[in-house]
Amino acid sequence: MKNYHALRITTIWFAMIAIAFLASPSLGGPGHHHDHDEPREAGPNGGRMLEDVEPHLEFLVDADRHIVLTPLNDEGGVTSLSGQTASLTGGNRSAPFSMQFAPRGDQALVSDIALPEGNYFPVILRVTAAEGQPARIIRFNMDLSSCPSCEYPEYACICGH
Repeated sequence: MKNYHALRITTIWFAMIAIAFLASPSLGGPGHHHDHDEPREAGPNGGRMLEDVEPHLEFLVDADRHIVLTPLNDEGGVTSLSGQTASLTGGNRSAPFSMQFAPRGDQALVSDIALPEGNYFPVILRVTAAEGQPARIIRFNMDLSSCPSCEYPEYACICGH
């Protein structure tokens, strides 16, 4: 009987720690609205810098709710496309949306459709640097609401609040 009570107390204790861990705002629980903790650099057009791909890309949602991917050189300036392709899947698992990207001139890839209504979308962006190379997959939560501390939307926030 003594072992049963000790096991039960230990189980309850671990459950309480797990709940506290998952509810912590600094660990992504309720109230955590950023997927970063440090200030970032803004893209040349005010979008989110994607540094996980080469060349780096700026991810921007334009006024018509289309996504614009702009290749950047090492200094952060706009450069020409060099065979990049991209696709994006986002939204809820029960009603996802998919986008393909087409070149706009030689300096940007633009989504074929606009984002659906709403301000918050988990997204998976697949970027291929050149034909025959493996795609780089970038996942993040895109929040189109305005940041309360800087001039950018939350998905491109640079203040790290």
